[in-house]
Amino acid sequence: MFLVSAYAPHSGRHSSEHEQFLEDLGDCVAATKSTDLVQIGIDGNGDMGVRADGTTAALGPLGVPRVNARGRTLCDTIESLGLCSTATFFGRQRKNAHVTWFHPATKRGHQLDHVLVRGLNCDGSPPPGR
Repeated sequence: MFLVSAYAPHSGRHSSEHEQFLEDLGDCVAATKSTDLVQIGIDGNGDMGVRADGTTAALGPLGVPRVNARGRTLCDTIESLGLCSTATFFGRQRKNAHVTWFHPATKRGHQLDHVLVRGLNCDGSPPPGR
């Protein structure tokens, strides 16, 4: 098992810091063995949304559907690394069930925190070949 805790730069930081974070995340995952069960607790500081049309294996159908640019690049990165966000596959779809942070001024809920995994399909079954 390979456990990681990660904190992405918030939206007030320069985009180069976010790009460096994504590169570092990729380097971290690349350092693992293919047989490792990788689990990453991440404050992604970006809205990745949900899989609405089957376009990404990294996200499931549940969660906060809002997407922003940082969340989109984070989603693309985790998908390229063979990771998925477990919270978007499980739970009940009710108001604020997947919200992890509320904006203090707008009171709008965001799903910024995730548990990412590699080594299991997000439905809990082993991936092909395991």
